[in-house]
Amino acid sequence: MIKNIIFDLGGVVAGRNKSKCPAEINEFFSFLSEENEKFPRCWVEFDRGIFSQNQVAEGLAKLTDCSCSVCNDYINRAIQALDVFPYTEQLIQELAADGYRLFVLSNMSREFYTQLLTFDVFRYFHGQVISCYEHLVKPDPEFYKLILNRFKLVPEATLFVDDKLKNVEAAAALNIQTLHFTDPVQSCDDIRLLLKS
Repeated sequence: MIKNIIFDLGGVVAGRNKSKCPAEINEFFSFLSEENEKFPRCWVEFDRGIFSQNQVAEGLAKLTDCSCSVCNDYINRAIQALDVFPYTEQLIQELAADGYRLFVLSNMSREFYTQLLTFDVFRYFHGQVISCYEHLVKPDPEFYKLILNRFKLVPEATLFVDDKLKNVEAAAALNIQTLHFTDPVQSCDDIRLLLKS
């Protein structure tokens, strides 16, 4: 029986509201997609808490036609465009009311995470483990072990929800139950059905 649910943040609980961004910014951040096999190393180190925002902007400038200052501006505007997904927020409220223990395990930089903390949804979580503070990133097995050990979670009684398939597969390898989050509406309904089964 599932007692604990671990949520990823970006792409599951919240994300960039594309309607708040010009097309060039949305295009610029297309590298964050699941399909991109050339995920920028500088962004991974940004999430890991090793690179500063200026360093990641410099790294992205080398990979694009944009200057470092433009990359920095795009990052700042993406941070300001963050929104919580209403379907996921509603699900989290339901799960909290039903007595599930809710957690966060996320690859995220301090800059993005600090902005997300302004949203009310975070009051429903019992604990959060964020990559920039731990200097670990998914899909490293040690990152999953860290949250399991810190909050004494039994893998078989824990559901992990993430939009990146490789992260889901890494959790499953540790006997954690998993759900690949592909669409806010459908995936939230899938979680409800899974918990009822």
